[in-house]
This record gives sequence, structure tokens and C-alpha cells, in this order.
Amino acid sequence: MLRRSTLLALTFVVILTSTNIFAAIWYEQNFDKLKDGDLAGQDEWKTAQGQASTIVQSKVFLGDKGKAMQFSNNQEVTKLRRS
Repeated sequence: MLRRSTLLALTFVVILTSTNIFAAIWYEQNFDKLKDGDLAGQDEWKTAQGQASTIVQSKVFLGDKGKAMQFSNNQEVTKLRRS
């Protein structure tokens, strides 16, 4: 029983340490060079499914300065990623 538990624990550790699916970045963009206001229409961003555009704003940011997206209900934007 102890050997089976040890083997199961070791298998679990190997699975967690051998994959990076939990840390993978899907998409990353610096919004600092975009204008405050609607994100749609800037840097190839478009509104999706008739929703209002997400907003680029500079009141809340990460670090000493910068810009970030401001989300609200019924806002959606998309950007096709080119390979």
C-alpha cells in the first residue's frame, strides 16, 4: 500500500513539473503606445459580436506608469494572431 501511494505521488509530481500548461501565456501585448479610449480600431483590434469596445485607460496600470484595458459588461474585442 505504501509503495503504491509513493508511486502515485511521484507520478503526480512528474506530471506537474514536466508540463507548463498552467504557466503558458496565451497572448501578451503592451498597451502603452495606444491612445486612451476604445481599443477597437487600434492595432488591428475589432469589436466582436456587436458588443461595445473594451477601453484602453491610463488611470490604473502595472508598475510606475503605463496603460491597461478596462473591462465592463457587454464589451468584447478580438484580434487575429498572425503566425
